[in-house]
Formats: sequence, C-alpha cells, structure tokens
Amino acid sequence: NSQKIACRKKRMRPDVEKIWGDIKKGIQDGAAVAINKAEGLTQLGRSRLDIAEVKTRLVRLKADLGNEIYQSVQAGQSLIGDDKVVQQFCDRILECERELADSEERFKSLKAELEGIDA
Repeated sequence: NSQKIACRKKRMRPDVEKIWGDIKKGIQDGAAVAINKAEGLTQLGRSRLDIAEVKTRLVRLKADLGNEIYQSVQAGQSLIGDDKVVQQFCDRILECERELADSEERFKSLKAELEGIDA
C-alpha cells in the first residue's frame, strides 16, 4: 500500500509542476502584454497632448494676426499684405499648421499600431 501511494505521488508531482509552470508562464505573458499596451496608450496620450498644444499655439497666432491686422486698419494702412509683421505671422501659422499635420499623422500611426496589437 505504501509503495502504491509513493508511486502515485511521483506521478502527480510532474503534472502539478507542469500546471504551475503553465500558470506562471501565462501570468508572465499576460503581464508583458499589459505593459506593452500601457506603453502604447501612454504614447497615444502624449501624441494627443502634442496635437492640443499645437492647436492652442495656432489659435493664439491667428488671434495675434487678427489683432495686428486690426491695428493696421485702425492706423489707416491699406496694404496689409505687404506688412512684414503680418507676413511673419502668416509664416508662423503655416509652420504651425505643418506641425499640426505631422502630429496628427503620428497620432493616427500610433493608434493604428495599437489597434494592430489588440487584434
């Protein structure tokens, strides 16, 4: 009887160890996936903040441009398009719009990459 019990224990031990090994591997794999997902979501959040910052800067530049044009009109200047200050604002606005397009493209790329990870 005691030999039969010892024999059963020996047979069960590898099965239990295999099960625990499988559970451990599953937990480790799940943790790795969760970490990758969290990193991706962090990058996506940063990208959204970049877009918001550029949009805010664009709104301010356009407001400053509008103010500059208003002051030019009030001062009786009729050739606003030739004004160097106005042109500088327009150049900065164009640069900001390009930066916004780049930021939005990076955001779309990151989002598509994250959606690929989920699949």
